[in-house]
Parts: sequence; C-alpha cells; structure tokens
Amino acid sequence: DMARAFILIRDLVANAGEGPFDFPPPREGELFCHRDLHRALLGLGVRGAVIVPVGGEGRPRGLLCSFSERPGAYDALDVDFQRRVATQVMIALNTAALHARGQEMAAMRERQRLSDELHDEMAQIINGIAFELHALQRMADEGMGSAALGLRLRQVQGALEDARAMVRQAIFELRIPADADLWQNVSAYAARFSQWHDLDVHVALPDKSLYIPLGQTREVLRIVQEALWNVRRHAGTSEAWIEGRYQDRSRTVLLQVMDRGPGVPAHRLDAGQGIATMRDRAERLGGVLTLSPNAPRGLRVTLEFSVAMT
Repeated sequence: DMARAFILIRDLVANAGEGPFDFPPPREGELFCHRDLHRALLGLGVRGAVIVPVGGEGRPRGLLCSFSERPGAYDALDVDFQRRVATQVMIALNTAALHARGQEMAAMRERQRLSDELHDEMAQIINGIAFELHALQRMADEGMGSAALGLRLRQVQGALEDARAMVRQAIFELRIPADADLWQNVSAYAARFSQWHDLDVHVALPDKSLYIPLGQTREVLRIVQEALWNVRRHAGTSEAWIEGRYQDRSRTVLLQVMDRGPGVPAHRLDAGQGIATMRDRAERLGGVLTLSPNAPRGLRVTLEFSVAMT
C-alpha cells in the first residue's frame, strides 16, 4: 500500500521505530536496513530517520529521506509532512517530464517543418534543372550557338548553387545549439555565409546575450539568409553589413542587413518572392520588415520585432 508505506526510525542505535503498515516491525536481532548501511549511518552520527516513497501506487520513483543526529527527532507529524513533500516532489517530476515531452514534440515538429520545406524547395529546383537540361539538349541537337548554350548553362549552375545553399541552411538550422543566444547565431551564420559564398559580411552586434525561443531564432536567420542572398545575387557588390540592437525599455530587436551596391529602384522594393517571404517571416515573429535606400547608396533591410524574454 504505497499511500500508507513509510519507515520512521526513532532511534537507530536502539533499532526502535515503526515500519510500513503492511510489513511487521523488525523482529529481535533484525535491523531496519542492510547491516553495511546501518553501520554507515551510525558512522555519520545518524540516530533518527523518516523515509517515504515518492511515486504513485505500484510505481515508486524513489525515496524521500530525512535524517537527524538526535534520537526521537521525528514522530507521526513528521511522517505526514514528509508525505506531503513527497507528493509535491512527484508533481514536480511529472511536470518536468511533461515539459521535456513537450520540448521533444516541438523539436520533432520543427524537424518535420524543415524537412517539408527543404523537400518542396528542392523539388522545385530539381524540376527547374531538369527543364533546363532538356532545353540544353534540344538546343544542342538544333545546333544553337555557344552564347545561348552558355546562358542556359549559367542558369543551371545558378540553380545548383541555390540547392547547395538550401541544404547548407537546413544543416545549419538543425545544428543550432539550444543554449546559444540570438546574436551568437546571427554572427555564426554570417561567418558561414562568407565561407560559402564570395561575400564579405561585416557584423556589428551587441555583446550582451539575448535569448529567444529557437523557433524565432530560425525565422530571424531565414530573413538574414534571404537578405544576404539578395546582396549576393543582385547588389553587384562583394560586401554586406549586419547590425543589431536591442532596446531594453521596449524589448524590441532591431536587425539590419545593408549593402552599398547600386541600389534598387523604388518601384521594385516590394517586388519579388524573396521579399514577400521575408515579410511573411517578420509577421510570424510579430514584427515588421521594411526596405529602404542605404545612404549614400545601396539597400537597407530592417527587421523589427518584440521579444517576451531576454
């Protein structure tokens, strides 16, 4: 009967106490515990103890033990109190287990999301490459000039580069350490992007750590990725800058990706699927994404969103 079981040792030296209701007390010459443990407890000066199980009926998770150097230190009231503490310990263990289960399920959902996203994007790229290769074959059969063939080949190479970038991004996201803060992740990704592509990325981020949920971090990194990718493809420059700030009073993150290329005409600031995707990600963060000229030249992509914790 786990609800009523306990051991109350009033005096370990005299081997006096009470056992569980469903077990008789020790007979003459017997001890409450193994002789080696009995000897060790006496060596530590233990005279009294209260031991109650932690766990539901038939499923003990452990024992909650209290010890005293004074004989007769514990009585029935202490047993009742310790049972109540054991109940709270069990509630805490169950809560921790549910929390861990929730984190595990969230991680599984995130892995599934990344898998689905990578699958959809890669399928689109592969289909595009297949189409281009078919066109190349037809052009070669029809004796098309080298200039036209070269253009098609560059398109295929660009698609392959897109595929490599997506795979690298997915691998990076899967390896994001759970205990790394936002600025560390952004800095690490900028360094990786510089290695992967011919673009020097200069970073100016706060020294103070900023911890936000992992899902939000991934959304921020995807926005940074798209902004850097646009610089790499369209800005006509070999450098980009990332600046970040956190405003304590408003609990607002401000992150900017800038270049000093020729710039983008005003009528094209809201065009393109990449920009639309960045705006969608900003909305999922509960924030806003804006594009503006970067004086004296170039483009500035600004992400602003609030966080609930630091």
